[in-house]
Amino acid sequence: MATSGKRVLAIMPQDKKKFVEKVEYLTTPGFLGGPGEREKLGMIGGGPDCVVSTMGVYRFDEDTKEMYLAEYFPGQTVEKIKAACAWDLKVSPNVIETPSPTEEELAIIRGIDPTNFYLG
Repeated sequence: MATSGKRVLAIMPQDKKKFVEKVEYLTTPGFLGGPGEREKLGMIGGGPDCVVSTMGVYRFDEDTKEMYLAEYFPGQTVEKIKAACAWDLKVSPNVIETPSPTEEELAIIRGIDPTNFYLG
């Protein structure tokens, strides 16, 4: 489904074992080798829109399709996030700290994250 999805959002914990330069097995292709690769293979979906990890938010460069850090969560630093990646992570020149959630937003998140996996 993600291959054909108009907009795909990935949510995952971040560590060097998951944020690797190259995967051994691919279940849901992103932008593969770069611009035009999805189209060559007949994939009708738009590819990933963003990745949300336990440390920040990643977007994809319009031209190269390479993933980059766009936002980092409160309590994180760019250096700490780069250390949790197994490649030379690109960082937006306009990288920002994500604003802290409001009490109402926290209540909603706690409702959908009862095990405290993401809020941990």
